[in-house]
Amino acid sequence: MIYMLREKKGFVVVYPEYFDSTLTRSDGRKLQKSLCMPSPTIENLMHAAKKLKLEYEIEREKHYPSQAYRRRGRILVKKNGKKMEMLVAIAKAMRS
Repeated sequence: MIYMLREKKGFVVVYPEYFDSTLTRSDGRKLQKSLCMPSPTIENLMHAAKKLKLEYEIEREKHYPSQAYRRRGRILVKKNGKKMEMLVAIAKAMRS
């Protein structure tokens, strides 16, 4: 049987691990440490998305694939440009 992960079309998946300065790149951090913060929460992502006026949905029960033991959740953000550019904008909004 084949299982296919189907994300919501037109949305980008964003995990708190992408912005966690305590993680290495191989553990899931996507950005340079200077843009990250220690142990960000789903609420940090939500507030940043609100600041940027992005359309988003929260999925609290989800987890970063390689860290199933830590259920930090994730948000789905309506795609608005390239994913890395969106991640940088969210990171800057979380820090301001």
